[in-house]
Amino acid sequence: MVCRSLCEQLIVTKVSDVKEIVKKGIANPRQAFPEIKALARSDDWAEREVSATALVEISKKQPDELIAEMLRWSKVQDPNVRRTASESLRHIAH
Repeated sequence: MVCRSLCEQLIVTKVSDVKEIVKKGIANPRQAFPEIKALARSDDWAEREVSATALVEISKKQPDELIAEMLRWSKVQDPNVRRTASESLRHIAH
């Protein structure tokens, strides 16, 4: 997976560390979701937080696509992915 090799090379601690993924997600969310989901599955808390924040940024431009995908993520067995899904919707909920 592309993100795994990218994430293994980088220490992801802030959304600026994944700005290219965010740009890709704003242009075409479906292309960025797999990479962001890989971050959401991380054992590292900071990477999981960055994944949610990246999704919030994408939701500002692509709310409908994000909501549809987060409904799918909410059914994933991994609790970190489910939490990322709920956290990513905080901008939309306001």
